[in-house]
Amino acid sequence: IAKTGIKRVEKGDLGIKLVYPVKDETGIIINGFNNMVEELEDHINRVYVSEIKKKEAMFCALKSQVDSHFLCNVVEAVRLRALESNDLETAEIAKLLGRFYRERLGVNEDLISIKKETELTKTYAKIERYRKNCTILFKVDIPENYLKYMIPIFTFQPIVENSIKHGCGGKKEIEILITAYCSNSVLTIKIIDNGIGIGEKRQKEILEEINSKPDFTINEHIGLRNVNSRLKLYFGDDYGINLKSSSNGTTVSISIPADRGDW
Repeated sequence: IAKTGIKRVEKGDLGIKLVYPVKDETGIIINGFNNMVEELEDHINRVYVSEIKKKEAMFCALKSQVDSHFLCNVVEAVRLRALESNDLETAEIAKLLGRFYRERLGVNEDLISIKKETELTKTYAKIERYRKNCTILFKVDIPENYLKYMIPIFTFQPIVENSIKHGCGGKKEIEILITAYCSNSVLTIKIIDNGIGIGEKRQKEILEEINSKPDFTINEHIGLRNVNSRLKLYFGDDYGINLKSSSNGTTVSISIPADRGDW
């Protein structure tokens, strides 16, 4: 019995409870094993919850350091000055920046609708179009009934950022398509680009990084690993992201439950 229990714990099953009704020496050992596993599970849960709270506090602190009104007012001032100088391109960039930060910083919830996340990512792609030496064609083809589904904020943008950053190399034009479909109670969202692709070795490394231990680090580039960690945190280990790439481009798939009752 004890051997079976130890093997299950090794596989991560901390909910196990061994039953041995006889109060002999073996029973004492079994009871001690049960208590040890219960304490271990409790300790892991406390540490995990504590770490999540720290990350949430860090995120709130970072957001509080950004005065959205001040930032948007400065950007608007730049836009007006550019219009006065008949610099229409700078005025357009300032307009997009103002809209992006005003809407992004105005989101106070952890989850955001696919519709809203898509709109914000589209604005981000327009801004990047001015920064990169290539044309960015951004298209969304998601059925209307899927747009109400909720996902963690900053889910699409880091993926699109990678598409633009790595996909534009050597290309004058890159196409990015966001689409979605439902199958077997799973909603799959695909972000597809026609960039230069990722080599097989690097692709394997990225997948290993994505599926390593959870990472909620907040830095300049949120990254695929962080997105995957947050998806699993909200929806469970059966969901998250996957990646496939070839010389014709890269596809990042995001899976979330389609049958949640709170949509």
